[in-house]
Amino acid sequence: MQKWNELIEERINKGLRASLKIGNYLNAAKVINIDFVENPSPIKWKEFEGYQIFPTAPDAFANIETKVVTILDNLSQLPLDSTFKQLGQTMEETNETLRQLQALSKSVKQLLDKSETQQLPADLVATINELNLTLQSYQANGQIGRPLKENMESLGRALNELQPLLRQVRENPNTLIFDSKPRVDVQPKAAK
Repeated sequence: MQKWNELIEERINKGLRASLKIGNYLNAAKVINIDFVENPSPIKWKEFEGYQIFPTAPDAFANIETKVVTILDNLSQLPLDSTFKQLGQTMEETNETLRQLQALSKSVKQLLDKSETQQLPADLVATINELNLTLQSYQANGQIGRPLKENMESLGRALNELQPLLRQVRENPNTLIFDSKPRVDVQPKAAK
């Protein structure tokens, strides 16, 4: 018996743990599964009414919960404030670029309207006209400028809408899985 106890203790130190697994999916019956776990944490032997308690490993649901909590912790560590600041700066720079493009487009139009410019060779005039059309597509109401501006505004709105959810997840990561109100434990009634 001493040899058996030593063998079991050695295996437990190497990661032998018990866990609950679903044995029958039809009726959700559970069985005790004894297996080795990776990177076992050191154990402290506990006793119950003089018997040593076999160490356990978390079940599959607990592992899923741990992974979800890890993901939520990583999500809460994202630098959202700096992201929003950078987004604001990017939107300001985009607006400034669009304003400069509008001013350049007006300058090119004024240049083209001058009689001296109209006397330039036809190839140069065609090139300037193409440049003017290209610059117009980059303006705030142009083919490229309008979708770009709308996308930046849409992204800003989406990030602003995500802030309350991310704040809630940062403060209480378990709210995505569990109710925010704890449930009362039901105490089983003793047989009479």
